[in-house]
Amino acid sequence: MKTFKEFFKYRETFVGIIIAFVFMLVFFCVWMTGYHGVTNRTDHLRIAIVNHDAALGNSIKKSLKKNLPFKVKYYSKKSAATTSMAHRNLDMIITIPKNFTKDIQSTKKPKIEYRISQANASLAKSIMNSAATSITEKINSKIHVYQQQLILKKFSEGLEQKLPQKSVAVAISSTLSSALKKTNQKAVESNIVQPNKAKDFSITMIPLLVLLASFVGSMIMSLNLNTVSSKIQDKFDKWPIFFSKQAINIIMSLVLALFTIILMQCFGVDFKTSIIETGTFEFFVYFSFLCFTQMMLIVFGMGGMLLNILSLSVQLVTSGVLVPKVMLSSFYQAISGYFPASYIADGYMSVLFGGSNRLTYDLVFLLMISAIMFIICVIRVFFVKGKNPQVA
Repeated sequence: MKTFKEFFKYRETFVGIIIAFVFMLVFFCVWMTGYHGVTNRTDHLRIAIVNHDAALGNSIKKSLKKNLPFKVKYYSKKSAATTSMAHRNLDMIITIPKNFTKDIQSTKKPKIEYRISQANASLAKSIMNSAATSITEKINSKIHVYQQQLILKKFSEGLEQKLPQKSVAVAISSTLSSALKKTNQKAVESNIVQPNKAKDFSITMIPLLVLLASFVGSMIMSLNLNTVSSKIQDKFDKWPIFFSKQAINIIMSLVLALFTIILMQCFGVDFKTSIIETGTFEFFVYFSFLCFTQMMLIVFGMGGMLLNILSLSVQLVTSGVLVPKVMLSSFYQAISGYFPASYIADGYMSVLFGGSNRLTYDLVFLLMISAIMFIICVIRVFFVKGKNPQVA
């Protein structure tokens, strides 16, 4: 009991206990508010319809736009829709083939193509897969009725011309109508295309894995470097200490980037971007997080750890890894662009599923965030008088 009481004479014991409560409180508050009403915002998901059929295709196109619970946009060319999907502006492309009506009338089975973006959150991909199946079923039910009416109409017209008694023609048409009800109701087949689909489910979890591991690692590393700074602040000036920490951050970002690439290669992960693009991106993943977490500690002292914990939970929500950003509330959508995790998650989608042009966009913003965080640190250290263990 004496040893037990001794623990509570030290401030660190209470800090550890408080952090445990803060972790739970922060994650509950952020995640419960961030994901609240997500299922009610499926209308924020975006679908493109490319119609190459002037007859039935137009009717189906209008019906889908009217009834689908998503944002629907028409495209005249499939290539334009595919480019838009590569830029993360579409979640699925529905393509109605050119000879759709002709195939239906000749009792062939036309295929409607559903191209589902793989560079997306798991929830969005699941919703799009379910939607593709549901859409095909609804189209089939309408096409089945259309085929029955078409066949019955042609048969009745032929009978009326060839048979002298109209009552006989009506009787035969009635028998045919009963037989038609037993015909195949799956006149249309679906062709679900998943471009650059991951060969294993574990690969789809890499953005979340790296995001979580790199931020927590950066947060702990920044805390330890801050602790070392306080211990050596009597021996060195604040600027040598500060720039030594930046040198360590740069070296570790390079080493961790190489280490991450080697790990992914060992586990058979294929890159859709060049090794230079991938390596540069990996460097800024760690460097941006290190700049972010150290800025919190330099500006707010040990209180910055609580802000880092808060930002971790916020960034996991707003990154779009678990749930598409378009399905989040307007508040979380608005703040997502101010955190590096949003661009890191989006960048990993490019690395794993394609879109090098988009990766350049993410790299630019990661560079900007890193630069802004670094400048804030420099300004804070500049206005510190003498040697201060919290900011050196």
